[in-house]
Amino acid sequence: MTNLVQLYPGFDPNNYADASCIPYSYMKNFTYYGKQDHTIDGIPCSPWLRRFGDWTTQEFVPHNYCRNIELRNAGGPHCFDGYGRTHPCFHPCELKYVACVDPDSRSFSLSTIYKTTSITSSPCLNWGSIESLLDTNKLTLLKKYMSFWKWEGNVCKSGGRPKAANELGRKFFHVAPFCMVQKESVHVEPCHPICEIATMKCLPYDFAIRYKDEPTFGARNVTLAGMPCKRWSDINMETYLPLMADTNFCACPRENAKFCNKAGLFCFVDHPFYKWQPCYSTCESEFSDQLGCLYEYELLGMLYLGLRNYTYDGYLCMQWNLQMDEKIVNFAAEYGVLGLNLCRNLGNLKIGPWCFVQLEDGSKERRACFQTCEKQQLQSDRDIPCYKSDDKQQQRPSVNKYLKTYTVNHIPCMR
Repeated sequence: MTNLVQLYPGFDPNNYADASCIPYSYMKNFTYYGKQDHTIDGIPCSPWLRRFGDWTTQEFVPHNYCRNIELRNAGGPHCFDGYGRTHPCFHPCELKYVACVDPDSRSFSLSTIYKTTSITSSPCLNWGSIESLLDTNKLTLLKKYMSFWKWEGNVCKSGGRPKAANELGRKFFHVAPFCMVQKESVHVEPCHPICEIATMKCLPYDFAIRYKDEPTFGARNVTLAGMPCKRWSDINMETYLPLMADTNFCACPRENAKFCNKAGLFCFVDHPFYKWQPCYSTCESEFSDQLGCLYEYELLGMLYLGLRNYTYDGYLCMQWNLQMDEKIVNFAAEYGVLGLNLCRNLGNLKIGPWCFVQLEDGSKERRACFQTCEKQQLQSDRDIPCYKSDDKQQQRPSVNKYLKTYTVNHIPCMR
């Protein structure tokens, strides 16, 4: 009993200091003697003398402190509200340290996660102070999409499961617990990343459908070029919803769906010449980068969003810039690659992903970034094989074979 008293106050009848949470294993197995007089949602407890129904000698007490009478409640210490309804008083301590949330998980209710800091580690404000701190427009919008507004305390809250939300706006609040934080103004921030998003290294093939207008808590907040993302609320977007608005996670809001369709999850950046950039490559594109070639059917059929910035014959790509032909500039803007030198199939050409290169004579030319896998295999079959260093006879190249100009992984030797 000593460790229990020392680590989790509230179980010692001679020590009325209270804990902020109780471990699962202590919820039902130990009698609580503390003086907490409100539920986990901040609802005041009614005096036990007012409770309707059968009483026990333990309940016949002149106070309204949380108790677990005769250890009957598996949820631990509890109390009754003014209508005689039972409410738990403590969050399980284990839920305070949840690293990420799965909105579709049925293992526990998102509304029971105990946390008092947001995803940016900012302390959560007391819910009772929100109405006096928020501007009228944001408060009106929040009340529209949330089914509550009487919580107290500063614990992160959730509206429930996403499938229960009928309106698009409410979906964001049903996905993950959130709270209000004080920065240069009062911001709404989620408290946890979404597990699928936080662990994502590249985009799945159906990204344009899967993530359109979906919350992306825990996504990257820098672009492929390493530029920091701006907060969505700084863009003055009318249709993006309040729980994402004060974050700068790469996302795919519906009013910018054309950007997402061409480039995947993106964000706006602070730059004088271009306003947004992509944040991820696709898994399909990364596989092609590793393979070093594209199959013939992929030249036109694949949306390449990879990181390759050189041609298959060894030229470094030039940056897509505003000095190029107006048609090319418009294409580059659609794909979010202005200022970058990444290969893209602008204009959907038969050569597949391409870029401009500067030749030895200073001229500029369009070149393909990938050789077809069929041609690459043919070249490999005709290339000079490797020999031992002391095998002088076989080291002499044959006029019928190509000199090798790429590495063992088919990365071209740069010029």
